[in-house]
Amino acid sequence: MWSGNFEAANQECETWLRESPESKYALWLRPQPLLLMGDLKSAEKMLRETLAQYPEEPLFISLEGILHAQRGEVERALHCARRACESPRSFGHTHHTLYQVACIYSIMGQNSQALAWMERAVSTGFRCGPFFRVDPCLDNLRQLPEFQSYVAEIEKDCSDIRILHV
Repeated sequence: MWSGNFEAANQECETWLRESPESKYALWLRPQPLLLMGDLKSAEKMLRETLAQYPEEPLFISLEGILHAQRGEVERALHCARRACESPRSFGHTHHTLYQVACIYSIMGQNSQALAWMERAVSTGFRCGPFFRVDPCLDNLRQLPEFQSYVAEIEKDCSDIRILHV
């Protein structure tokens, strides 16, 4: 998914969920390739089922916000963004929720808000420069010089990290 091969990611997520149907991580990742490919009907079905099990989980709530944003349902998308940010606990890392909130604002064309939430996501650990270049949710940001500089800076910082093989 992070490389932009959403169809392959979709197949991998289906396999993972079949093998581990109770995995919250599989449930969280499963609708993402569908959202990124624009299959909103299938993504909505999965999110509806998952939110019935985990109605207060910010990772799922913020994904629902992305779905609403993609449909142009601004108030519903913003409601999901607020709910996700108000939740004090998650099974996953907060930076994923923050990134998904950034995506909601980006899809709606609220670029300054999207950039602010991206900075929060990045500063708390979501430094995925290559994904920022291919995520369709960020299409509205991609033409902005400040976004391009920001992503280039993240990629440079990450390329400077040395990995020691032991």
